[in-house]
Amino acid sequence: MKIRLRKTAEKDSEFYFYIRNHEWTRFNARNQDIVPIEVHEDWFSKSLQNKERSMYVAEDDCLEGDKRVGHIRFDLESYTEAEISIFVHPDFQSRGYGREILEEGMKRYLTEMKQVEKLIACILPTNIRSLRLFQSRGFKKVGIDPKESRFEKYRLETHKNDTI
Repeated sequence: MKIRLRKTAEKDSEFYFYIRNHEWTRFNARNQDIVPIEVHEDWFSKSLQNKERSMYVAEDDCLEGDKRVGHIRFDLESYTEAEISIFVHPDFQSRGYGREILEEGMKRYLTEMKQVEKLIACILPTNIRSLRLFQSRGFKKVGIDPKESRFEKYRLETHKNDTI
């Protein structure tokens, strides 16, 4: 496994759409509805233009053919705080990709966004894989997600010298 992140591009829309509407993703998402392609394309186009959103595709250079294994997104919530969302393609789950994507994503984002001091992850309590992943990286539970009360809110104080 050799993970490399690149900025998300227009060509990744279908990849995002597939992961977004996969049953496992929907089960663990704030919005569990199937998203129609028109709605997704509008969201995706606006997301690529959103200056407060950073999106990266994770690729494994050791794979043949399509090397995309997941993606990670950071939404700036305030000048010093960003919410993180990570998605691993269903075909590549339970292989350690989540950990690698999270590590590489945090390094890259915190290098690009030097003012960010806190990362937030909002996780459904039944999503044990995500809970373990974020807790293993030092995220601590700080309460309930104000956007969706079914989710717990976890925070990581970045302490720049320790994280990057």
